[in-house]
Amino acid sequence: MALAADGKVYAFGNNQIGALGDSTTIAKNTPVLVLKGAYSGATYLGDHPSNPITHIFSGIYHSHAIAADGILYSFGNNTNGQMGDGSTTNRLVPIKTLKGAYPGTTF
Repeated sequence: MALAADGKVYAFGNNQIGALGDSTTIAKNTPVLVLKGAYSGATYLGDHPSNPITHIFSGIYHSHAIAADGILYSFGNNTNGQMGDGSTTNRLVPIKTLKGAYPGTTF
């Protein structure tokens, strides 16, 4: 994954379980913009000027991004609950991770 200076997220590589967040499971050899999913932007993850993505990280088959407002977005393999949404359903576009036991005000 790559985080652009404007806060948009790009992903590339293996995508067999949706880790690229582009609503497919097709591998990409060049970067593609991650779709917005549950993010409040127009089309892509990080495209809202006042709420860009500030951090990204990924596992083998799943990816995560944190927006400026502190919301964590996750996509990809969720077999073991990696998305933090209380399910084990794989996600092909970003979803909001639930706050759970986290004591803060966001997530």
